[in-house]
Amino acid sequence: MAQPGVDDRRGRGRNHRRARRRVALLGFGIDSAIEGLASVIIIWRFTGARRLSDDAEQRAQKLVAVSFFLLAPYVAQDAVRTLVAGEHPSTSWVG
Repeated sequence: MAQPGVDDRRGRGRNHRRARRRVALLGFGIDSAIEGLASVIIIWRFTGARRLSDDAEQRAQKLVAVSFFLLAPYVAQDAVRTLVAGEHPSTSWVG
């Protein structure tokens, strides 16, 4: 327990690490959801009568492109936030 007027840097550092983990987990979840959506689009493209359809090919390409462009704003803001904060990658038990 911190004394009044004494900085509790361990507590703030711990909270900062938790916040970074939540952001990383959110980013991973968003990325996985968008890649999953792209996979569903590709499965849709290659089922039924759409297998030989040029229109279905173009539609699938556009949908996959849009799904990946949905991820771009998150990646951009996270990169800018990391650069502005001067954060550096930390090591993990995996390396």
